Amino acid sequence: MNTLVLLLCLMAPQDGPFSDKDAEDALRKLKADFDGASIEKRVAAVQEALKIGHEKVIRAMSDIFAKEPNPVRVAAAKALSDVDHPSSADVLVKAMAANQNRPEVMPEILKALGDLGYQSACPSLNEYVKKVGDPDVRAFLPEVLATLGDLGCLSSVEPLVDLLRKMEGGRRNAWVNEAGLRNGADRALQAILGQNFNRSLDWDNYIRQNEAFLKAGLTRTYWLRKTQQRTDAAPLDKAPADSVLVCARLHPPQAQAQEGGENNRAARRRRRDR
Repeated sequence: MNTLVLLLCLMAPQDGPFSDKDAEDALRKLKADFDGASIEKRVAAVQEALKIGHEKVIRAMSDIFAKEPNPVRVAAAKALSDVDHPSSADVLVKAMAANQNRPEVMPEILKALGDLGYQSACPSLNEYVKKVGDPDVRAFLPEVLATLGDLGCLSSVEPLVDLLRKMEGGRRNAWVNEAGLRNGADRALQAILGQNFNRSLDWDNYIRQNEAFLKAGLTRTYWLRKTQQRTDAAPLDKAPADSVLVCARLHPPQAQAQEGGENNRAARRRRRDR
């Protein structure tokens, strides 16, 4: 009987595909590979470590974003975009403050957040939209707007409409990238709401007239701790047990791509290629 119980325990699935031992082994190897290594080898070490998508390995990337040269930080952001775990978004959000004056790194962090799709990033991104008067923020704000469009969160609508309002009325001292900001805010709102208006007043009227409908029509996506897979829930469905909310949105990503989100990604690719 004891042998049978032991076998059953060994056969039982663990929480997620990676164990604590997997994470500890990956972190030991990462440290060993970093000691005295070139930037190229450190990039490879980060990429290898994040093949183990365990929370401990993910959170170790915080030090990378704070201390390593730009190419290593970029590698970490790109690799995290493929690690579907709530901690990936957490680490990237926290990394923004230390990298917002690094034009090689910040766009990659923002792109990774958009690719992951966790709307937990939106409060911090919305704050950047509100700081449009800061020239340092304006430098990467187009990428912020593209990411908000990818994330599709209703909480971003108000700051986006307010941004449009600030740029209307033929301002005397227009910002250098004001046209791009206006277009980016329009595209983000189109991706979130599936509508196309030209003025902040039109967006305000639409939201006011449809507020109850918009909130009632959100499809939610959850990340399941046990399997580390995603599942969707209809507006009236209960949240699945032991899960983390990824997003609540009017349009799923595939519909978003058809209705305006693809414009966000194409615009971002053009900016990155310049």
